[in-house]
Amino acid sequence: MGQYLQFTNPNLDLSLAYTGTYNLLLVAVSVFTAIFASFVALQISERVTHAHARAHKIAWVTSGGISLGGGVWAMHFIGMLAFSLPCGIAYDPIVTLASMAPGVLASVFALWFVSFSKITSKLLLVAGVIMGAGIGLMHYSGMAAMRMDAIIYYSPPWFSLSIVTAVSLAVISLYAKCGIRKWQPHWASWQQSIVAAPFMGGAMAGMHYVAMEAAFFIPVSTPEESIIGFAPTILAVGIGVVTALIILLAFVSSLLGKYMENTKLLEKRSAELWVAMQAAEDMARTDPLTGMNNRLSFFEKSDSIHKLACRHNRAYAVITFDIDFFKQINDTHGHHIGDEALKALAKVVHETVRETDVAGRIGGEEFAVILPETSQENAGLLAERLRHNISQIVVQKGDANITFTASFGIAYHIQKEDRFEDILEWADEALYEAKKTGRNKVVTHQGCCD
Repeated sequence: MGQYLQFTNPNLDLSLAYTGTYNLLLVAVSVFTAIFASFVALQISERVTHAHARAHKIAWVTSGGISLGGGVWAMHFIGMLAFSLPCGIAYDPIVTLASMAPGVLASVFALWFVSFSKITSKLLLVAGVIMGAGIGLMHYSGMAAMRMDAIIYYSPPWFSLSIVTAVSLAVISLYAKCGIRKWQPHWASWQQSIVAAPFMGGAMAGMHYVAMEAAFFIPVSTPEESIIGFAPTILAVGIGVVTALIILLAFVSSLLGKYMENTKLLEKRSAELWVAMQAAEDMARTDPLTGMNNRLSFFEKSDSIHKLACRHNRAYAVITFDIDFFKQINDTHGHHIGDEALKALAKVVHETVRETDVAGRIGGEEFAVILPETSQENAGLLAERLRHNISQIVVQKGDANITFTASFGIAYHIQKEDRFEDILEWADEALYEAKKTGRNKVVTHQGCCD
C-alpha cells in the first residue's frame, strides 16, 4: 500500500506539482450522479424497512448497497474525468474495478443499520463511520488506479480532513434520512428520499473534492514511454454502463416495490373486507340484545340438524320456553328491566346447554333449543335444569330484587316423515299447556312420544 499512499514531507518540493483544472459541467454531473444514486438507495431502504422475511431484507439491502456503492464509484471517476492534468493518464483495470468493493460493502452495512425500526444515535454513528470509511477507502483505491507520469503525494492534514469529512457528512446524511422519517411520517417515501438524497450525495461528493485537495501530482524524473491501462474514454464508457445499471435498478426496484405495496394493500383490504363480511354475517344471524342465534340463524341450523337426523335415522328433541308474565315485568318495571331479564336468561341458557345444542331467541320473550341425538329423559332433565336456573335469576332495580320464572314445552323427533316445523309446533303446544296448568313447569307433547 506504501507505493499507492504516500504523504508529503519537508524534503518534497511541492512547487513541482502539476496544476490541475476542473470541467465544471462534469463536476456538476458527478454531484448529480451521487444524489441520484442516493435517492435510489434510500428508496430501496424503505423496502428493507417494510420487508418481513429475512431473505427479502437481504435482497433489498444488497440491491440498495450496489446502487449506492456503484453511485459512489461512478461519482468518483466522473470527478476524475472532470480533473485535467498536463500529462497522460490511464487507469489500472483491476484496481479500478476492485475500488468499487469498499463502497458497495460499506453501503450495504449502512443501509442495513438504517432499516431498523428503532435507530439510536449510537447506531447512526456506527453506520456513518462504516459508510464514511468505505467512501474514503473507495476514493483512495480509485486514486491508486491512476497510471501517469507522476507520483501522487497526499498532504496529511488534508488527508485527515477528507476522512473526517466523509464520516461526518455520512452521519449527517443518515441522520437527515432518519430525522425526516420521524419528523414528517405522513410524507410518502419518495418525498422523504428527495429531501434526504442531497445530504447523502453531498457526503460522497464533498469527501471526493476535499480529498482531491489533499493530492499533489509530482512529475517523475524519467517519464515512462507508455502508460498501460484504461484510457479515460474507456473509463467514461464503463461509468456510463454503471450509471445505466443504477437507473435500471431504480426502475425495476420502483416497479417491484410498487407491485409489492399494491399486493400488500390488496391483501390488507381483502382481510379487512373478510372481517367486515364476517361481522356483518354474524350480526345478520345474531340477536343484538341477547347475543344468541336470531330466528333466521336458529332455523338454518335446525334445518341442518333435522336433515342429518332424517338421513341417519336419529332422534332429536326441541324445547321451547318463554318468560312468565313478561308483559307485566315491562309494564311494571320498564322495558329496560325487561331487556335485562332477557339478557340474564340468555346467559343462563348459554351456561346450561351443551356445546352441540343450538339455542336461539325466536320471538320477543320466546326461546328455543334443539338438542341433537338426545333421549326424551335427557331432554326433560335439561329443561328442568333450565327452569330451575332461570327461577334463580335476580335482576336489580335500585334496592328491589326482581325475579321471574319460565314455562317449557318439549317435543321429540322420531319418524323421518316428521317435519321440523311440526315438531316446533308440538313443542309450542306443550308450552301453552304448561302455561294453562300453572306456569313455571315443563310439559312434554304426548302425540310425538306415543
